[in-house]
Amino acid sequence: MTSTEISRLYCPNCKKILRDPRQVTVCGCRFCAGCIDQRPAQGGSAESVYTCAVDGAKYKRRDVRKDRGCQREIESLEVDCPTQPHPCSWRGKLTDMEHHESEECPKRLRECDLKCGGKYLAEELEQHMARDCNRRPVPCQYCKHQLPMKDLQDHYMGCEQAPGVCTHCKQTLESKTELSQHLQVCPEYTVSCPCSDCNFKGSMSDMNCHLATSHVFQLTQECLTTRVELAALRAENSTLHSEVSNLASQVDRLLISSEAKNTEMKELKLYSEWVASREREELRLKGDCVETDSAASGGGERKGRREEDDSRLRHISETLIGLQSQVTEHGNQLEDMRLRQDITDVKTTNGVLVWKIPDVRRRYREAVERKTTSLYSPPFYTSQHGYKVCIRIYLNGDGIGKGTHISLFFFLMRSEHDNLLSWPFKQSVRFTLLNQKRPPQSISEAFMPDSKSSSFQKPERDMNVASGFPKFARQTVLQDEDCTQDNMIFVKCQVNLSGLQDV
Repeated sequence: MTSTEISRLYCPNCKKILRDPRQVTVCGCRFCAGCIDQRPAQGGSAESVYTCAVDGAKYKRRDVRKDRGCQREIESLEVDCPTQPHPCSWRGKLTDMEHHESEECPKRLRECDLKCGGKYLAEELEQHMARDCNRRPVPCQYCKHQLPMKDLQDHYMGCEQAPGVCTHCKQTLESKTELSQHLQVCPEYTVSCPCSDCNFKGSMSDMNCHLATSHVFQLTQECLTTRVELAALRAENSTLHSEVSNLASQVDRLLISSEAKNTEMKELKLYSEWVASREREELRLKGDCVETDSAASGGGERKGRREEDDSRLRHISETLIGLQSQVTEHGNQLEDMRLRQDITDVKTTNGVLVWKIPDVRRRYREAVERKTTSLYSPPFYTSQHGYKVCIRIYLNGDGIGKGTHISLFFFLMRSEHDNLLSWPFKQSVRFTLLNQKRPPQSISEAFMPDSKSSSFQKPERDMNVASGFPKFARQTVLQDEDCTQDNMIFVKCQVNLSGLQDV
């Protein structure tokens, strides 16, 4: 096709190959459908007159026809690949050009599928994603985890399976896990002297020499002091045993008193039933009286007896109410003494406490009524000479959890071995409200101590400021029979002992 013939297929308005060609029958000129629709008209009706942009001929809308012959001629044109700046060798029909340009041309630019932000020739994109892209997935050579190439070096810094070099002795370890274990025995690792009034710091080997030469006398004095403290603790232990014996005696007396009160209540109940039956018999006899005079005379006597019996019944009822109140109070005192005796007897030294709280419904009611707002657990230890701790529970909540949640708090307590322990306290703590029927559904929360908080420093008083969960669990759990079986709950506190060594 000559250049003259091809020029016929261009729109005189947009200067491009005709798209959906339209012909003005008056003058024979051709335009794109979009271009001819944009021509201004004279008038606003269907009979509006338009002016041809080529020869100035006047025409109306009905004089415009779709030129199917020209459309077929255009579709049969053969064209080269239009991709710029690197066209390929493709040659084909104009109708196939768009599909080739967007889907098939190997020289077209495409964005990287891995979202690295670059654009590459379609024929080079696969190679880019396989070998060059910084977001291509690669496996860690140590743990085999797949991650983007750009993150690989950062991953090596924290990979537990990657080799590590001790910065103190320069020894190469096979993994970060082995490195952390090595630091505990590294002879060049810098440690501080365990003596509270000594500022010496040095390697493990230097520290052993320092302790052997500088602190033998001090350690001897501390051993003597420890012996004195041990003797005092034994004396205290003997005193505690005496108190336990006294508590046991009080419990026995309360049991005897409670049994006596129950017996007296039974007797009073039998007497009240007898009085009631007598009153019913007198009422029946009253109905059998026929004579008016004798009825009036007998009625006066019976009325007097009834008043006397009513007075006795009122006195018996008041006595019964008082006895019931005393029995309830004695029962509560007995339960509290048993709980105190449990606290005195318990000494756990493995960092785990399973605390039984009996009669939980009464204790919750007393917490709501502000009679006893909180309960302390028995103290327990992380080891025989370890940290001394306890927990405190608010059944009606405390702070932001008051009235809606159960609150649980953790306390560090002062003990005789605090000078031998490492401070601040750094072990994680987990609370669990045990589900007695379905253990997997137990409620559990844990926290890591804040080393800057005063709650985890060496105690200067009997116990530090509390730390824990004001909103540990909703109070509705106290209505769950799975957690309050036999009217009691179990609260477990577990201290993570990882990294701790006994004195």
